[in-house]
Amino acid sequence: MRPVSNPEKHSGNSINTGEDYEYTIAHGERALNLLKKLRSPAVPRNYEILYAFASSVNKKLSNDLRKALEADGCLTEEAAQRLSETYFNKKRIDERVDEVGSQV
Repeated sequence: MRPVSNPEKHSGNSINTGEDYEYTIAHGERALNLLKKLRSPAVPRNYEILYAFASSVNKKLSNDLRKALEADGCLTEEAAQRLSETYFNKKRIDERVDEVGSQV
């Protein structure tokens, strides 16, 4: 797979250019290949975790996923649940936004 452009540039929600398309497709393919390699169910939660891992945007998530894979040899249900709750849980994010907002 060929390298993609800087992930820092692509952290927003607006995907408009050909470069953005190439960037997101490359990481989507990597995430799908990881699902296959790990023989993980292709459910949105697992794809979200592996897409974030493939894009290298969240170093903490990547490190935690590596540790889980080293320990278990696969993406277990428990590890996927924990990673999802830690890094993607909307309620947790909303609570953190409220917490930070109250400090301003």
